[in-house]
Amino acid sequence: MWKMAGMVVAGLALGGCELVDGFVEDAQGWVEQTAAVALVAQARADIPGQFIEQLIEVPAGMAGTVFVAEVQADAVSDLLVPGLDVALTGCGDPIPFEELDDGSYLLEPVKASCSGSGTVSLVDGDQTATLGFRLPPWPDANQLPTKHATGEGLFVNWSEVDYHAYVVVVTDGMSGEITFSNEPEGISEWLDVLTGTMEPGLQIPASAFPRDSLYVVALTGIQRQPADLVDGLNTLLSKVAAGRSSIAVVSTLPLP
Repeated sequence: MWKMAGMVVAGLALGGCELVDGFVEDAQGWVEQTAAVALVAQARADIPGQFIEQLIEVPAGMAGTVFVAEVQADAVSDLLVPGLDVALTGCGDPIPFEELDDGSYLLEPVKASCSGSGTVSLVDGDQTATLGFRLPPWPDANQLPTKHATGEGLFVNWSEVDYHAYVVVVTDGMSGEITFSNEPEGISEWLDVLTGTMEPGLQIPASAFPRDSLYVVALTGIQRQPADLVDGLNTLLSKVAAGRSSIAVVSTLPLP
């Protein structure tokens, strides 16, 4: 990395080999003892039906969640690393993530010019790491019907695309209530999703459509990213994923 290389050159000029050895040892310790679990996703800006925009705000743009954790006993622990400067880069001007109280980092949906790839940078003092990503194909929201029966489930199929995970969130467009979500919470659940076996589809339960209403169904297809896109962290244990979200509007309102 350019920043680390620059520090090594400066160390040679100022303090000789002892200072350089100490810096390299610290850098190697950071790389070996720190791992990231991250998801970066892009949501479509076009929402089917102008009427739904008046009922519920559907976020669009780039969003992300990053967990940076200590490595213990050759595994990613629940001990998160706070105080980092985390930003989306490679998609126009750098956009900072917000550090949450639990030690994770969140990027709310924001407009950014990520045409198909980008990076997330993590800075801790003199240490810099990057997480590269390539966005997968858009999920096919047209597979869902525009009209559906109240109290009946729906099957979502993604077997034709090489996704490694699929997140589905159903929201009642009239009340704003989330009636179904399989979105992971916390670093452990995300690790389970990103290292587990992918199923060819998902059955959205009947409870996701409990009443006559308009439902916003967000489909996010997620692909794991290769380890060589991780730089400056433990590449064996770090798990980075990129996703794209498409929106479908499903009506269970009675026909006039």
